[in-house]
Amino acid sequence: MPDHLTRTPAGLVFQIRIPKALDPGLSFAPIRVTLGHVRIREARRLAAQLAGAAHLAFGHLQRNAAEGGKAIMTDQDNVGRAVRDHLTALLPVLRGLDGVGRLADGSAPASSAAIAGRMAETGLNGLIGIAADRISGASALVAAEAPVLDRYYLGLVTDEGATRAHLGLPPLAPTAPASAAPARNDELAGMLRELMASQAALQAQIAGMAPQEQDRGSLFSEASRTYQDKLRNAHGADYGELSYLRHRTDVFLAFMEDKPVGRYTQDDLQAFIDQVAYMPANASKDDDYDMARIREIVEDNRKLARRPLSRSTLKNNYVGKIKTIIRAGCRQAQIPFQLDDLRLIYPKISPPKRQRTAPDYELLNQIFAKGVASGELTKALLPLTGFVTGRRIGLLSFLRGENIRRYHGVWIAIPPNVITVDGSYQIVPYKTQESLSFFVLHNFLDEIGFIDWARRREGFIFPSLHEGVVDPADTAQKRMGRLFRAAGASPHLLETYHSLRTAKINFDRDLKIDPRTTRLQVGHELLDVHEEYGGSLRRSELHEIAKAPLPTEIDFTVFRGLDFDGMAANRPSRGRPKRIND
Repeated sequence: MPDHLTRTPAGLVFQIRIPKALDPGLSFAPIRVTLGHVRIREARRLAAQLAGAAHLAFGHLQRNAAEGGKAIMTDQDNVGRAVRDHLTALLPVLRGLDGVGRLADGSAPASSAAIAGRMAETGLNGLIGIAADRISGASALVAAEAPVLDRYYLGLVTDEGATRAHLGLPPLAPTAPASAAPARNDELAGMLRELMASQAALQAQIAGMAPQEQDRGSLFSEASRTYQDKLRNAHGADYGELSYLRHRTDVFLAFMEDKPVGRYTQDDLQAFIDQVAYMPANASKDDDYDMARIREIVEDNRKLARRPLSRSTLKNNYVGKIKTIIRAGCRQAQIPFQLDDLRLIYPKISPPKRQRTAPDYELLNQIFAKGVASGELTKALLPLTGFVTGRRIGLLSFLRGENIRRYHGVWIAIPPNVITVDGSYQIVPYKTQESLSFFVLHNFLDEIGFIDWARRREGFIFPSLHEGVVDPADTAQKRMGRLFRAAGASPHLLETYHSLRTAKINFDRDLKIDPRTTRLQVGHELLDVHEEYGGSLRRSELHEIAKAPLPTEIDFTVFRGLDFDGMAANRPSRGRPKRIND
């Protein structure tokens, strides 16, 4: 049997499964609507139309659940009944459109083009009104008498006598059979095609799928501006994501047509990928970068004179942000977003994501030694703190002594998400909600006196990252990058400050520490609902992390006896960094 069709003693039946998003266990029975004893050709046509309406209904239920508009339907009776009732209400309208088709091809006779138009209009308007009442539940009488009313209005579409009686027109006078007049038939067919198009649009509007321009959302450029305005209102004009969105919008519109968001397809995204894949990596940082020349810049790199965008950057920072804008525009217009779960092809010229390599202990010795030798607190203690905690550099850069406290006999740090600077509030940049969870400070930081010194201080623990600095996290990243390179770190192996997190995770694995414990310590998301119960470090886990043995291959003695006050007073030199001798 064709897709979505099965045969029973009652005739052909349309059936469709409830999608996994509404039936996670795939345990619900399919939704079935009886079509009756109809020709297979008609059944195929009806099945295709019902399938489209069903998918839109499923999407409507999912969208309501996601946006909190209505309660989530979690049982088969609710989901199945809602969609089945929707399809059952639409089926007579679809049959009516088939009747209009028979008027157009002459298989349903009409005495004139004018009366054919009245037949189609009267019958379809009645069927659409009944469908609207059944879907909304506005009329109990219509719900009870719907089958009878459907048959009546279906008859008006193809029976001229019934339509004349309904409209109070004179009965059709008997006429002798005559050959069809080509001109009249052309006039009738054209009129009915126009009528069918308008009625199909009206029927589709009831089903929630009208292909009208106003229902396809705003232009991409307008959707982007609206989305940026929302982010600006929520996070402020300095929110870093805004500059990325502006740039990605400009790049997208340099290559693609500015269309209503609901009209973009998989082919559009694929065409964008195929072109922008040749953009040189970090091209926007070039001194002569000009958005007006973006097509020329990309075209000039067709022979790959420069390294193109990585696959991760292309997928997440270009296509991902374009999809985010389109999704926001579709949500604003209350239309389905159709670009999820696509099979997009990323060219082989886009280098895949490189594996980050944890620095080995020999390199860590070099980093720690050079950091201490610099005489600067940030270079000396920030790498050590990153290694023993596994936390991101952005949050460590904003730590203050007041964020450190005693808990179950160990020292912990509670990352701030809002700070006060010169009497005004500032948002601390953080990647995920889990990043704001507290973490353990290793006992070694207490042994060398760093915790006691930090708690007695006022202000930031690493003050040089904030004095005259616009972006402390970015400044910390750059300074650590210079230190790591001076110590011999390889950029090709991604041996950066962030790789200290990898080193911490690997070391915990060597110590056979529970992965859940490590995830909580480094600020990663827990894997499932079961892990989230009691989703913080237990007392035993706190002590396990605080007392964990440090690698014997690393010389930690360089951190003992340091003058933290003197190191905190030192500032990095301006200009080209001096080479640090061993």
